[in-house]
Amino acid sequence: MINSGCLETPDVIQRRQQGGCNRFTADLERSFEARAPDVHVKTLDDILRSRRFHPAVELRLSDAAAVTEAPEASAACQRSQRVAPTCGPPSRC
Repeated sequence: MINSGCLETPDVIQRRQQGGCNRFTADLERSFEARAPDVHVKTLDDILRSRRFHPAVELRLSDAAAVTEAPEASAACQRSQRVAPTCGPPSRC
Protein backbone atom coordinates (compact mmCIF):
# COMPACT_ATOMS: atom_id res chain seq x y z
CA MET A 1 0.00 0.00 0.00
CA ILE A 2 1.27 3.46 -0.88
CA ASN A 3 0.50 6.35 1.40
CA SER A 4 -0.39 9.43 -0.62
CA GLY A 5 1.07 11.82 1.96
CA CYS A 6 2.82 15.01 1.05
CA LEU A 7 6.56 15.54 1.42
CA GLU A 8 7.73 19.07 1.92
CA THR A 9 10.37 20.30 -0.49
CA PRO A 10 13.52 22.01 0.80
CA ASP A 11 12.28 25.42 -0.35
CA VAL A 12 9.06 25.02 1.66
CA ILE A 13 11.02 24.03 4.75
CA GLN A 14 13.41 26.95 4.28
CA ARG A 15 10.54 29.45 3.91
CA ARG A 16 8.96 28.16 7.12
CA GLN A 17 12.27 28.46 8.97
CA GLN A 18 12.79 32.00 7.65
CA GLY A 19 9.32 33.01 8.77
CA GLY A 20 7.69 33.34 5.36
CA CYS A 21 10.21 35.42 3.44
CA ASN A 22 9.40 34.88 -0.22
CA ARG A 23 11.28 36.97 -2.76
CA PHE A 24 10.12 34.96 -5.79
CA THR A 25 7.14 37.11 -6.81
CA ALA A 26 8.99 40.41 -6.40
CA ASP A 27 12.06 39.13 -8.26
CA LEU A 28 9.97 37.67 -11.08
CA GLU A 29 7.89 40.82 -11.55
CA ARG A 30 11.01 43.03 -11.49
CA SER A 31 12.42 40.83 -14.23
CA PHE A 32 9.23 41.28 -16.25
CA GLU A 33 9.40 45.06 -15.77
CA ALA A 34 12.98 45.13 -17.02
CA ARG A 35 11.98 43.26 -20.18
CA ALA A 36 8.70 45.11 -20.81
CA PRO A 37 7.11 45.58 -23.28
CA ASP A 38 8.64 42.43 -24.75
CA VAL A 39 6.82 40.08 -22.38
CA HIS A 40 3.19 39.08 -22.68
CA VAL A 41 2.74 38.56 -18.96
CA LYS A 42 3.64 41.21 -16.43
CA THR A 43 2.78 39.55 -13.10
CA LEU A 44 2.67 36.19 -11.40
CA ASP A 45 -1.13 36.49 -11.41
CA ASP A 46 -0.98 36.75 -15.22
CA ILE A 47 0.95 33.47 -15.31
CA LEU A 48 -1.57 31.76 -13.04
CA ARG A 49 -4.51 33.01 -15.12
CA SER A 50 -2.84 31.82 -18.33
CA ARG A 51 -2.50 28.24 -16.98
CA ARG A 52 0.68 27.97 -19.12
CA PHE A 53 2.94 26.25 -16.63
CA HIS A 54 3.64 22.70 -15.57
CA PRO A 55 1.03 21.39 -13.11
CA ALA A 56 3.78 20.33 -10.71
CA VAL A 57 4.57 23.98 -9.90
CA GLU A 58 1.01 25.25 -9.51
CA LEU A 59 0.97 25.05 -5.72
CA ARG A 60 4.29 26.86 -5.40
CA LEU A 61 3.15 29.57 -7.82
CA SER A 62 -0.12 29.99 -5.93
CA ASP A 63 1.71 30.18 -2.60
CA ALA A 64 4.10 32.79 -3.99
CA ALA A 65 1.20 34.84 -5.40
CA ALA A 66 -0.43 34.88 -1.96
CA VAL A 67 2.52 36.84 -0.52
CA THR A 68 1.50 40.49 -0.50
CA GLU A 69 4.34 42.02 1.49
CA ALA A 70 7.33 43.33 -0.45
CA PRO A 71 10.62 41.69 0.58
CA GLU A 72 12.03 45.09 1.53
CA ALA A 73 9.20 45.56 4.05
CA SER A 74 9.18 41.99 5.37
CA ALA A 75 10.62 41.43 8.82
CA ALA A 76 11.20 37.78 7.87
CA CYS A 77 13.30 38.81 4.87
CA GLN A 78 15.25 41.28 6.98
CA ARG A 79 16.00 38.53 9.53
CA SER A 80 17.11 36.10 6.82
CA GLN A 81 19.58 38.67 5.46
CA ARG A 82 21.15 39.06 8.90
CA VAL A 83 21.72 35.34 9.38
CA ALA A 84 25.44 34.70 9.61
CA PRO A 85 26.88 32.02 7.35
CA THR A 86 27.29 28.66 9.05
CA CYS A 87 30.60 28.07 7.40
CA GLY A 88 33.78 30.05 6.82
CA PRO A 89 35.53 30.49 3.49
CA PRO A 90 34.98 27.62 1.04
CA SER A 91 38.40 26.20 1.75
CA ARG A 92 37.39 25.68 5.40
CA CYS A 93 33.98 24.09 4.83
